[in-house]
Amino acid sequence: MGEVPAVPFQMLTQLPIAPLQWAQIAKRAGWQMTRMNLNTFARHGVFEQEDLTELIAARLRDPDAIRRARVFPYQLLAAWATVERRVPAAVRGALQDAIEVAIENVPAFGGRVVVCPDVSGSMRAPVTGHRGGATTAVRCVDVAALVASAVLRRNPEAEVLPFEHDVVDVQLSARDSVMTNAAALARVGGGGTSCSVPLALLNRRRAAVDLVVLVSDNESWADPVGGRGTATMREWNGCANGIQRRAWCASTCTG
Repeated sequence: MGEVPAVPFQMLTQLPIAPLQWAQIAKRAGWQMTRMNLNTFARHGVFEQEDLTELIAARLRDPDAIRRARVFPYQLLAAWATVERRVPAAVRGALQDAIEVAIENVPAFGGRVVVCPDVSGSMRAPVTGHRGGATTAVRCVDVAALVASAVLRRNPEAEVLPFEHDVVDVQLSARDSVMTNAAALARVGGGGTSCSVPLALLNRRRAAVDLVVLVSDNESWADPVGGRGTATMREWNGCANGIQRRAWCASTCTG
């Protein structure tokens, strides 16, 4: 096989494609194709070709290309989580740079913001659930940490209250990279889930909060029981003198 035809590379995968031909494919690949095929490129010797590592890293971190691709931070998190060690460090680092650009689409909220990522044991489950060969490497806690870190980056005064059966003390900085903060959050916790505890803490403080972002799988078995409703709703209903009753709750997986 000589010059690689200008067709989607999936049409060529049954042919004996040499490393130099894979290099041709990589050179003219679009941004999304590059993101999705880093392990394929490594497997076929692309990064062993002269200047290809630098070219691909530059493509991945190109702000204009990232904006044109309309990539979501989660897609970059998935690529970063699944990339193999044989992909050069410069390329893996470019994925982290790309995340910093992609979070420009995260809104900056007015007022005081509190983000509550669930870091309990059940959040270690894969986002897809366990699906044999189709199980994702991205865990629920990774997504919760990414959401918290992205909101913190765009809202530097936001408070982050990670929780399991209690609120976990983690010091984060809006100046750190999103992936640094996400990794720090993903390393803590691991106990039972009590979704009410960050709201209870805010109520005890009589905190004046404009927006609460709660990211959890909602497996809140460690909450105290008794009476009508859940402990989370009781804390929410008791927040009239503190939190303004506005919240965004996201369920990352079913556990």
